[in-house]
Amino acid sequence: MPATAPIVETEEFGKFLTDLFGLKVQSTEAATDTGTIRAATEYVDGDGQLRGLIACDLPCAARLGAALTQIPMGAVDDSLDAGALSDNLAENLAEVLNIAVNLFPECHSQRLVATTTTQGEEASTLFAEKTEGAAVCSFDIDIQRYGKGVITIARLES
Repeated sequence: MPATAPIVETEEFGKFLTDLFGLKVQSTEAATDTGTIRAATEYVDGDGQLRGLIACDLPCAARLGAALTQIPMGAVDDSLDAGALSDNLAENLAEVLNIAVNLFPECHSQRLVATTTTQGEEASTLFAEKTEGAAVCSFDIDIQRYGKGVITIARLES
């Protein structure tokens, strides 16, 4: 059953990332394309029930990971050329997505935690399978000095 409350507003999402990175982040609504997802994190409640997922295409994942600690753009380019995140970008991305639990409305009334992060092409399949019937929104983001990517948020009803 789809969620009735919005997951997060476009402006709120951009402000969240701007505040997190200390860099200007522009955010606009985007079409959801699960085929481009290359990293997905699952969020569960205190009972272990899956409540949401946040997923990124590879450019977004690399840029989020780099922006967190201001890693030079060369590391982003290297990951994009390799088709996979470097270890340090993957670690930083996991931290960004851990903090992003605050985007889910449920985090204010119950404990949600980020658990499993899946990377690579299997992240796309996992996201599509686990979010069937969920409320989903996607954003094109443009991070100052780092560039663009697409991030998708899905919220599941209990």
